[in-house]
Amino acid sequence: MLEGVNSGSGLDSPPQIVLSLAPAEREVALLVYQLGGCTAKEVQDRLGKRVSNATVRTMLRRLMNKGIVSRRATGRYKTFLYVPAVTTEYVRQSAILHLAQQHFAGSLPRLAATLDDLLHVRAGAVTRRVVASQPTLR
Repeated sequence: MLEGVNSGSGLDSPPQIVLSLAPAEREVALLVYQLGGCTAKEVQDRLGKRVSNATVRTMLRRLMNKGIVSRRATGRYKTFLYVPAVTTEYVRQSAILHLAQQHFAGSLPRLAATLDDLLHVRAGAVTRRVVASQPTLR
């Protein structure tokens, strides 16, 4: 199961893993991500076609098994609320860890040092451009 669960997706757009799902699962997952959390009944109501609640719950369970959504019991009757499991923060962390593994022998400090060097180089280039573009006073 993927980590990084929160109550709202906080995503600008759905993660690639959601977009690569089969059409029916993708439709259900997109609803969960757009709403930030919902019940199986809310998904069923929003699908706009005749789909049984059992079918929706089966799709949600499959999405849970794939780590796309997670669920938690809420309310007096312990209704399940399905929420996005792949958050922006999780995607960012995964990308950074992948970058470190692929190009820095898994070393996050080496990656951070390289980023710090790049930031200082860029900041210096911007400063030089600003100074060069200002008219000289005589």
